[in-house]
Amino acid sequence: MFREGWLPWIGALAILGMLGALALFFLWRGRIITDHSQESGKKILRFNAFERFTHWMTAVCFIILSLSGLNYIFGKRLLMPLIGPDAFGALAQYAKYSHVYLAWPFMLGVAVMIVVWIRDNIPNRIDWEWLKAGGGFIGSKHPHAGRFNAGQKGVFWGQTALIGVMFVTGLVIWNTYFGGLTSIETQRWALLAHSLAAVIAIAIIVVHIYAGIWV
Repeated sequence: MFREGWLPWIGALAILGMLGALALFFLWRGRIITDHSQESGKKILRFNAFERFTHWMTAVCFIILSLSGLNYIFGKRLLMPLIGPDAFGALAQYAKYSHVYLAWPFMLGVAVMIVVWIRDNIPNRIDWEWLKAGGGFIGSKHPHAGRFNAGQKGVFWGQTALIGVMFVTGLVIWNTYFGGLTSIETQRWALLAHSLAAVIAIAIIVVHIYAGIWV
């Protein structure tokens, strides 16, 4: 009952609500650019080729996993009336395959990013100064930060926790296909936690994408 009744509303409010809030923020603040000063002409390597490859492999998997996962919640309500039950059935089957098998390269990418970036995401006193200054989102001051600011660190740790929940609950749900070690009741609770963690993770990634384009 929760999955069919409340979950679609929670998912829609979390994701569409975040999109709406960012749209209002953009109308109020506009694009946030760097300080108005003469550039030195020097370039620094912020992320090497391996880091960029890992990020984009993980990002592509995340997008496909998000769309295929949201199809479980919203597909029959939004897509099926538009494309018909036969086309939707075929689409849902491919979405299921992509959701199951792309989870593995996605988790590999997440694990690599945790190992490579965890040292730069440890909170420190600079983060507190960044937060007190509004992170550059409020006012015109551009506060100092290390390699990752407090906002980016929040995304890192928040997504690490949420993806950890999704990975564990995903294995519990998937158990029914290779041995059925867990009960139906356990799988239902796992599916509930998996879905809630997923919609929150998607809402956070919407902020991450916004910051990457307009900040």
